Amino acid sequence: MNTSLKSLVSTHLPANKSHQNPARLQSCLLGAITLLCVAQPSIANEKPFGERSIFSDGAINERIAPVGALCLEGDDACGKTEAVEMTVAAKAKLTPEEIYNSKCLACHNSGMMGAPKPGTDFWPARQDEIGLDQIVSHAINGYNNMPPKGMCMDCSDADIRATVEYMIGFGK
Repeated sequence: MNTSLKSLVSTHLPANKSHQNPARLQSCLLGAITLLCVAQPSIANEKPFGERSIFSDGAINERIAPVGALCLEGDDACGKTEAVEMTVAAKAKLTPEEIYNSKCLACHNSGMMGAPKPGTDFWPARQDEIGLDQIVSHAINGYNNMPPKGMCMDCSDADIRATVEYMIGFGK
């Protein structure tokens, strides 16, 4: 028994052997166990006392450390890497219906800002008036309130044409 535990026991146990009382002994043992449980984590902690806080320099540096590195093509500092190129061809090919549902539907289904609704008489009349190529040109380059390609910047011109044909009813 080390000296600090002896002093703890001697201060709590009187010299007149009243510690033989089971309730008193139980209280003393509970106090000693509690002291060991509270003291043990700080003794077993491997970090010095000043580095245990989440506000310590070490903890802050760990949280804000970079998670990756930017490697430019031709830069040997990052080791041997292969350039990754995302092209329209590498992207999964969407059907005209999928393009319409993901890019065109919000404006054209509601008629927002004058956008013609698919399935109405507008489309055949407009096609007779200016032709399919001009309608496709408006879709690709923008027309009135419609932005170029309807903001589908990853769509090719062929995708736009197929989607326009779908909207007119040729794609069905």
